[in-house]
Amino acid sequence: MAVDWDGNMEKDAVGGGVVRFFRVVDEFVKRGIEVHLVVGDKQRVPSRYTALHIIRLRKHRPKRFWYYLCAFRIVLKTLRLDRKYEYNALIIPGTHRLNDIASYILKLVSKKPLVMTYHHLTSDELARKKPHKISPFRWFDLIMFKKSLHKASLVITVSTFSSQQLLSLGIEGRKIRICGVGIDWHDLQKYPEQKKIYDACFVGRMAEEKGIFDLPIIWSKVTEKFPDSKLVFIGITTLLANTWFAKIKSTGVKRNIIYMGSVDSKTLYETMSKSKIFVFPSHVEGWGIAVAEAMSLGLPVVAWDIPTIREVFGGSVGVRLVPMFDYQQFATEVQELIKNDGIRQKLGEANREYAKKFTWSQVIDKELEALKEVVK
Repeated sequence: MAVDWDGNMEKDAVGGGVVRFFRVVDEFVKRGIEVHLVVGDKQRVPSRYTALHIIRLRKHRPKRFWYYLCAFRIVLKTLRLDRKYEYNALIIPGTHRLNDIASYILKLVSKKPLVMTYHHLTSDELARKKPHKISPFRWFDLIMFKKSLHKASLVITVSTFSSQQLLSLGIEGRKIRICGVGIDWHDLQKYPEQKKIYDACFVGRMAEEKGIFDLPIIWSKVTEKFPDSKLVFIGITTLLANTWFAKIKSTGVKRNIIYMGSVDSKTLYETMSKSKIFVFPSHVEGWGIAVAEAMSLGLPVVAWDIPTIREVFGGSVGVRLVPMFDYQQFATEVQELIKNDGIRQKLGEANREYAKKFTWSQVIDKELEALKEVVK
């Protein structure tokens, strides 16, 4: 049994956690494991899944009433399915706080093993006291998430950094298993290297922790040497859009940064293939699937030197790590790669080879081995 609810209904707005969840479920099904999905958006689910249980709700006012009503509906639907199918475990993908609220309630009324997937939290979200920038409702959701982690029989996570965050939250080490993330390397090779029309690209949702406000500062310095250089940004639009657009205007790079918003996979990988470099000024990551995909497409990477990126990708010569907030050094690394085709190609090929190691098969093997420990 797997439960997934994501409040984002935008068809192409799929984050790394959602990609991982459906890829894992796909492999479970291929290996003969019966999986039932409780979902809120049928369009996001591959058609090959026949054991689908759709929750259809019209939005009610106020918004929070609708939000918690969804969680309640997840609980009721799952309990009915349990009576009918007698599932062995409840798997929560860690992609939306509604999942976590529902899982906490379910664990109070069910003895079935609860398996949580954890990616990462920001420093504000890890705080013991509510920071001013986090709303009371969001803080309540985070409390429920942390309570669910404590009640879980098993917590699947993706990196050593993420496991250390779990330990800091008081989660017992015996319940934590690092299983990682994979990419479809061979599928990505179907996108051949194309004529470069962008100097760099960035892929990530429009969130402060993704470093979106660092991008204009960095690119303003890149344009000092390359006035016509182009950066393309692909990712989910959020409430920060107006603030971010004002930032690129104030830094004088409005004509140099192209925002594409959310796109389908084909457009995403074709755009990345048309870029010379992948830039990734993210402040915190659980793993970094966008980096791995860029590497598999043969792009050199420039990123902030944060623990996860160093842990997962730092072994490749094609990944240039820069001390956090050293904007000039970041820009210098980008400038060097823009002007030197030979070095750029050499580093890109090193990344392509390095990315071969990130296979879904090893991820699934680890996850199944962990599940066997809690499922009788």
